[in-house]
Formats: sequence, structure tokens, C-alpha cells
Amino acid sequence: MISLNRPSVSAIYPLAMLQLAVERGVPAERVLRNAGLSLEQLQLPSARITPRQQAIISYNLLTETADPAVGLELGLRANVTKTGLMGFGLMSCATFREVSDLGIRYLQTRVPYFTLSRSVEGPLAIVQAREVVPLGPLHQFGFDHFMAEVYEICRAFANPQGSAEAHALTEIWLDSAEQPYYARYAERLPRLRFGMPSNQFRFSAALLDVPIATVNPVTAQMAFEQCEREMALLGYTQSLPDRIRALLVCTGGHYPDLVAAAASLHLSTRTLKRRLAEQNTSFGDLLDEVRKRDSLQWLVESERSIDDIAQRVGYADPSNFRRAFQRWTGLSPSAYRERQRSRR
Repeated sequence: MISLNRPSVSAIYPLAMLQLAVERGVPAERVLRNAGLSLEQLQLPSARITPRQQAIISYNLLTETADPAVGLELGLRANVTKTGLMGFGLMSCATFREVSDLGIRYLQTRVPYFTLSRSVEGPLAIVQAREVVPLGPLHQFGFDHFMAEVYEICRAFANPQGSAEAHALTEIWLDSAEQPYYARYAERLPRLRFGMPSNQFRFSAALLDVPIATVNPVTAQMAFEQCEREMALLGYTQSLPDRIRALLVCTGGHYPDLVAAAASLHLSTRTLKRRLAEQNTSFGDLLDEVRKRDSLQWLVESERSIDDIAQRVGYADPSNFRRAFQRWTGLSPSAYRERQRSRR
């Protein structure tokens, strides 16, 4: 169960709501009423709000605009770049299957009150959406917004040649009743089915293997690592070693040390060392693991010199880096790079 009072909802969502409200002549202050937030707070880099604040803003938007279709309108305005680095990660995946895997795993870094799961039944792929906490009077608004947004973002990826045939099986199932306003959006959505037992996206399983034209493994890996860090820092990754790995980001040739990592986790260094020892690891082991991971990535995905990579993973002396790399892989950095390139 998520905490309704912990900042975990990306500010991109309330900001989109405020923009729509202002377009319709509703001042932002009225939509933020009783939320304990200002526009300036929402515009801060990486700003997050609590699920309770998001519920208040959603309710205010519905009442101030007096438009029950506002959830659909918000969802259909979505685009892949709205979700920040995660969006660029989606664009950089190799196939739509990878897109859905990434989206399902890291959805919580953007909206913590929904989960997604995927299955394949015969010719159909089925992605089911569930609410983590009951949305109550905001149930229809919430699923209108969420289902339309996911559809709009994914539609851009799974759009192969002959897409009309490929999308013939696409449906959105909604557990809510049909409302008159859905007719206004019929041309912008696939077939909708109402009063269903659950909320689902249903589409041809063949679409899962559609290649993505904008594939970029380096960007995809960067997005994956950033999302892993966000998952850990938001508390969705429960493993302490995973949370440490998320914190170990090299900046200016330096990784956070034990003292800095302990402070970020609100632990004493003694407690942090004890808890890691209980899991048969240490801060030094994790730092070594992260340095290895980052070194392998730089060697394979860049043209940087060995000395430059050594500095980027925290080795002031390149000879120390070469010795560490030999210990990790049994190869020199240059031999490892050459072997990987020969396999492409």
C-alpha cells in the first residue's frame, strides 16, 4: 500500500492539469486550492507531490471545468517526451515488447497509484491496469486519463506498415459505465468496451515484436539506470544493496563515499556497514561492482580512450584501473573492447 502523504507523483501531471485549466479560463490558483502547493513549487526540477495532493488537484479540475471528459482530454494530449528521461528511454528501445517492459517496471516512478501487468492469450496481448489504492469518486476520471495517456504514448511505437490491420484487434476495456462524452473522442481512440470486469488494453501480440525506428542502446541504458535510481530513492526497491547501487553515480571522476551514502539513506555509517554485512556484502564490494558495470558500458558504447574511461570511473591512476579491470574480467580493457566489437 502506498503512502498518500509521501511525495511520489511526478509534477508533470499537475502541471498538465493546470495548463488545461488555464486554457479554459480557470486560474491555476483555483485548481491548486487546498492542495498546499504553489505553481513555483511544481516548476522546480524533479518536483514531486503526494497522491493526496494529486487527488485534490484532480477533483478541483473536474469541478472547476465542469467537464467530465477532462480526464480523456488530458490523456490524449500526452506524448512520449512528457515523461522526461523515461520517455527517451522508451523511444530508444529495440521493440515494442521492450517498451512495454520498461513502462510496466518503472510506471511507479511517475504515477504510484496504478500498476500494469502483461500476458499473452492466443493472438492477443493483454495489459491489465489496476489501482493500487481505491480512487473512489475519481475512479472514472483516473482511468480515463491513464488509459488514454498510455494508449496515446504507445500508439506512436506500435505503428508498423499495414498498421490498420495490425490494430484491428486493439480494444480498451473499462470497468466503468459508458458516458455520453465518450462519443466526442471516438475517432481518437480504439474500440472501447464498457462495464467490463477489469481495465485492460487488448491488442495483437504481433505488435510486441515491432522494431522501434529510434532504437539507441546507449540512451536506453542511461534511462534504465536513472529509473532504477528513482525506484530505489522512492523506496520501491527494498534491497539495501540496490539502494546503494542507485546512489553510486560517478560525477567528476568521483563516486559518493560511505559517509555520503549513509547520509542519503538517513543511516549512520556504522549501521550501514552492519546492515550490508548482514547481506554478505560491503560498501567497497558494491562500489567495485558499480565501477565494473560502468567501465564495461563505457568501453563498449563509446570511443573514449582507456585513460579517459579510467578517470570517469574514479581511477586517477590508469594503471590501477587496468589492474582492477584485469581482476574483473581476466582481460585488459583494450582486449575486452576488441573482443566485444568483433562479436557485433
